[in-house]
Amino acid sequence: MTHTDPLLRAMCDTIWWQACAYKIGEVAIWKMRRKAEAALGPEGFNLKKFHTCVLRHGPLPLDTLDSLVDMWIKQQQEDQGGKK
Repeated sequence: MTHTDPLLRAMCDTIWWQACAYKIGEVAIWKMRRKAEAALGPEGFNLKKFHTCVLRHGPLPLDTLDSLVDMWIKQQQEDQGGKK
């Protein structure tokens, strides 16, 4: 196969876009994690619970996931308030 082969070209383009989408998602989830850590503090943030929140609903648009993380943060804050 050469670089002018349409199949190889299509595969390379697809792999590039998948890698780009993966990286965008990775950066967005790191931002959500930092937001949760800042809101909940070192004592209140639980990485396992955060992972459960992020993974629970499967693949989602990032804005939807961000809204779910915001709701999760609020719930965690309410739970922390009840324990104090």
